[in-house]
Amino acid sequence: DIITVDARNIREHRESIEQIPDVALRLDDGWLVGGNRGEWGGELVVVGDDGTFKTLLEKNVRDLHLVGERIVAVVGLAHLGLNAGSLYEVHQGPDGAWTASIWRVLPGAPVRSEPVQPDGLMIETVRKGSVVVTPSGEMRMARCRGS
Repeated sequence: DIITVDARNIREHRESIEQIPDVALRLDDGWLVGGNRGEWGGELVVVGDDGTFKTLLEKNVRDLHLVGERIVAVVGLAHLGLNAGSLYEVHQGPDGAWTASIWRVLPGAPVRSEPVQPDGLMIETVRKGSVVVTPSGEMRMARCRGS
């Protein structure tokens, strides 16, 4: 006997999961927060001081940084055959609405990121080396110490 699955016998069960953000950055009127649950996804959310929230991205957020005047979300995932990462610029429009748009594509998924002088950002990626990004958006592979 073969069971046929159709609209009459499918049931969907959803459960909301409350999560403490992995990363956060203070804004003038709230917080930019990010979550990373690996293969189960993540998100980038603006949480207002008034309790409102808006999801900007549904992607794994590894870190948040100020790069010059830019707010940058370091996003990506390495899982099975996937190894992808990006930098998203987060900005507030004249109408007060927050948005996130892709700014730079990384050679691989981010492992960690940290500020470097002057005002740049270094991102270590999975099996693809480390990249330095300047506030103007120029990218280069990081030099080894002593080079």
